[in-house]
Formats: sequence, C-alpha cells, structure tokens
Amino acid sequence: MRALLWLVRFLDGWVRPGWRSRTVRNVLGGLLSTLHPRSGVALRNLQAAYPESDEAWRRQILGKLYEHIAWSTAEYFALQRNPEEVLQWFSPGRGVELLDDYAARKKGLIVLTAHLGNWELLAGWLAGRGYPIHSIVRRHDDPLMEEMTEAHRRRVGLVTISKNEHMKKVVDLLRKGAFVGILADQKASPPEGIMAPFFGIPSLTYVGAAALGILAGVPVVPVASWRKEPFRHEIVASAPLCVPQGMARSEIISKMTEEANLRIEEFVRQNPEQWLWLHRRWDF
Repeated sequence: MRALLWLVRFLDGWVRPGWRSRTVRNVLGGLLSTLHPRSGVALRNLQAAYPESDEAWRRQILGKLYEHIAWSTAEYFALQRNPEEVLQWFSPGRGVELLDDYAARKKGLIVLTAHLGNWELLAGWLAGRGYPIHSIVRRHDDPLMEEMTEAHRRRVGLVTISKNEHMKKVVDLLRKGAFVGILADQKASPPEGIMAPFFGIPSLTYVGAAALGILAGVPVVPVASWRKEPFRHEIVASAPLCVPQGMARSEIISKMTEEANLRIEEFVRQNPEQWLWLHRRWDF
C-alpha cells in the first residue's frame, strides 16, 4: 500500500497533458487490455442491457471502456497538478444555464449523476466553476487510501459528505443553497433501495436523491459529461425530475427514482463505452 501511495504522489506532480499523460494511458491501457479485469461481469451486463447485440460488439465496447478508464486516470492525475486547468477541458453544453441560474439565486439542488465519462473531472469542473458543490461519498476502509483520496478532492475544491452522515445535515446544506452531488447508478443494498427498471431490467436502486429532494424542497437535476477526446469533455444538464402530486411520499420517491434510472440510462446510451459496466448492477 505504501508503494502505491508513493506512486500516486509521484504521478500527482508529474502527469500533465501531452506525452506524459499518453504514457500513463499507454501503460495502464496495456495492463487492462492484458488482464481484462471484471470482463465477465461487464460482458454479462452488456448482454442484458443490449440483448440485440452480438459478442463482437460487446467486446468492442469493453475494450473501449478499458481505454476510457486509462485516459480517465491520466486526466485525474493531471487535474491534481493544476486543478484550475479543468475549466479549459470542459465545454458547457445544453442545460448548464440551469445550474448557473440556481447558483446565482443561491438555491440548492441535487446533482444526479453516474459513473459516466470522467466523473472525478466533472466534480472538479463543478467546483472550479464556483458552484457550491458537495459530494456524498463512501469512505474507504483503508485509512491511508481515504486520506489520499480526500486530499485529492480537497485540492480541486470539492467538499465531501459521508453517505453515513445524518440526512438532516445534508437537508440543511441544500436549504442554504448548496449543490449536492449523488452518484446514483450503483446497485443498492436491500434496506436502502427499491426495485426500479434500468435498461428495462428490475434493479435495486438507491432512493437518496429523490428522498433528499423532497425533504429539502429542491430540484433533482440529472447531469452528465462525456469525453470527446483526451482532455476535451462536454457537460450537459437536463430538466429536473418531475415531482408527482397527490401521492404518498413513498410513492413520490418511487416514481422519481424510476425516472432517475431512465434519465441515467439515456445518458449511458449516448456513450456506452464511457459507463462503468464493471459494476454488478443487476442480480446475475
């Protein structure tokens, strides 16, 4: 572990756009292409999500995903060297004016996003642009890894909140105008999630985004980014999730969570090679 931490600290100061980032991409991309980590999980996920696809297409997407992970890692280390550069790496696309409007009026919102594109760079861009962004995260079990990860996030201006934090603290932040980012695309634990379709497949899904939005009285805004080329990303935001009326709170949360899955699915389908298919999203 200490050797890994030394390597990370070295890369933090060494990587930058150009030949150094390409070196990291080539080394890591070569390792991933050789070792094929979690390829069985990814290929099963792809087959379930795209039942009309053939084996060759699924393996092509997996190969592109490994390349995407390699580039994301290189970009992440380059971000640590000079966090302000992230503002030059993103092109605001459709819907970003919605985020600007809420920030200008000091109104809180929930940024609903996924493990799509380079989500760590997205967080850095949101912070660098001046939005009052906080992110709900799962703390690492290893203290040294947690210390390193948290230092990286602080360096780019991101404030993190443990997923085990009391909900009242998060609600108070939202009511005071904070933006709270939630990665909502992983499989939930049974006590914390409900079944909702994702790619047409019943999936245990976290309800936190919908529940917090209702409690704090703030919108839940789906946001995503994609890499167009190395160090060139586009960010988009779509209309807030609908809040049904005339229903019990549990029903409203359920309907909003179903819509959240559909919105994330729409994002993923635009660039499937940039979503983390390595997660065990479904029960197979």
